[in-house]
Amino acid sequence: MADSHAQFSGNIPEIYDQHLGPAFFAAPAAHMAKQIADAVSGVSNPRVLEVACGTGIVTEALRGALADDIEIIATDLNPAMLEYAQSVRGDLANVNWQQADGQDLSTLDGAFDAVVCQFGLMFFPEKEKGLAAMAGVLNPGGTLAVSTWNSLEKNTLPGLGQEVLATFFDENPPMFLSVPFGMHDPGVVTALMMQAGIDEVQIETRGFEYERPKARHLAVGMVQGNPGIHEINERANAPAEEIIDAMEAAMARDFGDNPLRAHSHAIFASGVKG
Repeated sequence: MADSHAQFSGNIPEIYDQHLGPAFFAAPAAHMAKQIADAVSGVSNPRVLEVACGTGIVTEALRGALADDIEIIATDLNPAMLEYAQSVRGDLANVNWQQADGQDLSTLDGAFDAVVCQFGLMFFPEKEKGLAAMAGVLNPGGTLAVSTWNSLEKNTLPGLGQEVLATFFDENPPMFLSVPFGMHDPGVVTALMMQAGIDEVQIETRGFEYERPKARHLAVGMVQGNPGIHEINERANAPAEEIIDAMEAAMARDFGDNPLRAHSHAIFASGVKG
């Protein structure tokens, strides 16, 4: 994630949060938060760690699902995402925002009873290292919960967005819209978690229906709300606004407009540290 094209800089965090968050992240966040609340319900004074918190969508869901006296440490590698999260969700009770590399959590103080990472693992250069780091800061018997997206064949709207985007490049189109969907084999996720020392791994595949007022709302998010916008501005054979127009038309055609309705599909994996 060191390359500038992998950075959520400038106004990307705001567009990501406002345009993509309500469709893709809010409902899975609520589901994940309930899992964590159930996992720590019998633990005395539990501590919860979130890895790759982004703009704080899951953090907010966790705060709503957990008692206010339960401490949440919300971490992300990217300063711009953390700054935006704090600007819009900084008043959440008993939440400590910290910059941390998900592949090296040794800077964190103490151990945790639950670690959660929603839709972040796919971006880790070394996924084994990241899961080992998460397991390493868990107390024995603590819960690790991660989620990844299912395939683009299941998540058809982002797949359509990637297809449209590719038509605006003579070669090597940005692949950021496909990267999140590259870790969709439950067997691989299970094996990696077990390798990290997590037992009793349970897998749940789940679909979510989402609705947005206009197709353009998501088109803006998919063009300007991720680091692919850097490559669009540098190499595309049309300006970003024209790509947004094309995505809007394709999405409205396939998923409707005023409102747009579509489905997302995710994989949830959880287990306990032995």
